[in-house]
Amino acid sequence: MVEDIVKGKIWASSDPKWKNSGAESTEEYIYWSWNICGMACLKMILADKFDKEYKLIELAKSCESYGGYRRNGNKIEGLFYKPFSVFLKQDYGLKARVWGWFLTIGRIRKEIEKGNYVMASVNAHIRDLGKEPMFKGGHLVLVTGYDRESHVLYLHNPSGFWKQSQQNFEITENDFRKYFAGRGIVIDNS
Repeated sequence: MVEDIVKGKIWASSDPKWKNSGAESTEEYIYWSWNICGMACLKMILADKFDKEYKLIELAKSCESYGGYRRNGNKIEGLFYKPFSVFLKQDYGLKARVWGWFLTIGRIRKEIEKGNYVMASVNAHIRDLGKEPMFKGGHLVLVTGYDRESHVLYLHNPSGFWKQSQQNFEITENDFRKYFAGRGIVIDNS
């Protein structure tokens, strides 16, 4: 349903799975749903690491208690990386390294080789490579792998389009650079 929601064809409240998110109402689901790409990435990491399902809104609210998100009227601000890394350490025993700048594709490849998780800040239009981004960053994707010979990265994109750019989305390094802000979070898998 992501594509229809993103393109404004349907409202997020139409998502029949909103109750599985941990939201107490459709209003709460809508309030959070446009701002939790980081929690969607974290949910994937926790499922892989601990073989357990977590609820997105519950993760977001827990992260908020550490300052990872901030409410500003009817908006959510964040994900703020440093409080997020404290949240990961305190609640899940995971060590995160914040790369506020200078996260390179080479560093991403090295971290993936080590078996670590990489959440990279990109422009959300990475889901539709035909659109040139006006800015880089603002959305998080989980980098799941790479092919050094073909210079391709593989991503799980929480706002990607089903069977196109959502799961194991292949993107060339050159295309990735157009959207990549050079920052992100590395979570150790040790």
